[in-house]
Amino acid sequence: MNERKLVYQGKRISLVQESYTLSDGRTAEHLTIEHPGAVVILPRDTQGRFLLVRQYRHSVRQSLLEAPAGALELGEDPRTCAERELREEIGERAETWRDLGKLFPTPGFCNEVQYLYLATDLVPDRLPSDDDEEISVVALYFSEILDLIRSGELLDGKTLAIFMRAQALGLIE
Repeated sequence: MNERKLVYQGKRISLVQESYTLSDGRTAEHLTIEHPGAVVILPRDTQGRFLLVRQYRHSVRQSLLEAPAGALELGEDPRTCAERELREEIGERAETWRDLGKLFPTPGFCNEVQYLYLATDLVPDRLPSDDDEEISVVALYFSEILDLIRSGELLDGKTLAIFMRAQALGLIE
């Protein structure tokens, strides 16, 4: 017995209530936020600094230091989205891209998939920013980022995850 009911449909996300059968025959109920997916980019300049963005996040009522990121348009290729977001958020285009895989940021209640990329060989190439964003670019060396992580000042989960992935792959130290 699998039932699905649309509870809310927004511009980018929807909320779906589902009932499904567990392996032992019991019925379970679950609410899922359906999300189109997103990209997270780790841009590194020629001086070895990482270009992060400081952005106000109304949901948590504070500005956060984050890796550039953005939601996929319906049916959009993740790499195409990453290229656009990098130009919109930091005003740079990357000549070299490395796919770092994907992650599920909040699988307990959301089906969002985030696609991770390392972007290097940056050249200026700005696209207009989104109307609802106020973003400033912050260039930091990895040692400075580690200090922010240790002190608890870097709080954004996707940013922590992309640095961990890049470090685990031996791409940064």
